[in-house]
This record gives sequence, structure tokens and C-alpha cells, in this order.
Amino acid sequence: MPTTEFALGGAICASAATGTICFRERVNVPRYFFHFSDGQRRFSDDTGQDLSGLSAVRAHAVRQVRDLKAAMCDPGIQDLSGWTMTVVDTSDRTVFEIGFDLKPHRTEA
Repeated sequence: MPTTEFALGGAICASAATGTICFRERVNVPRYFFHFSDGQRRFSDDTGQDLSGLSAVRAHAVRQVRDLKAAMCDPGIQDLSGWTMTVVDTSDRTVFEIGFDLKPHRTEA
């Protein structure tokens, strides 16, 4: 009985005279957490975001920082130089840290 294999909407399928069966391929995408700090307090991201690659992680971090800066239009918060965002993986290892000036900060290894 001949079978034919093909991809369909992200699934791998096999078709034979008795019917077609499809299996969805599971791709593990790492989860990252985006914590930010004012230099004295840490505000933790307990949810995280599944992202596929460092460029996607960096783009998400930059969007988060820009959104936070826009939300901080309070005149009492004028100096954001001490504010940072630290991106960590599921093992709580630092992936990178950026300041609210969107420049990378060195982190201890």
C-alpha cells in the first residue's frame, strides 16, 4: 500500500488508501522574562514571553522600554538614567541588560 507524505499547515501528514493522518511538529521556543529596575527596586515579569531568537528578544525588550518610558510621563520621574531592563531565561540567567537610554549594559558573567 503506497503512502504519500506531505506538509499541511505546520503538520506532517501521511496519506494512504486507508486515510490520512497528520502530526503537528512541536517546536520548542524559549521563554524570556523582562524585569526592570529603577536602581533600587526590581519589578519582576512573572509571565514572560516565548520568543524565537535573540533579535526577537531584543526587539521585544526595546518595545517594552519605550512603552514604559511613555507611561512614565510623571514630572516627578525626570531622571531615567538609573532605570534598566534585565532579560533572563527560564533558569534566571541574564541574557542581556539595557538601560532606558536603550544602550546595552555590561552584566557580570
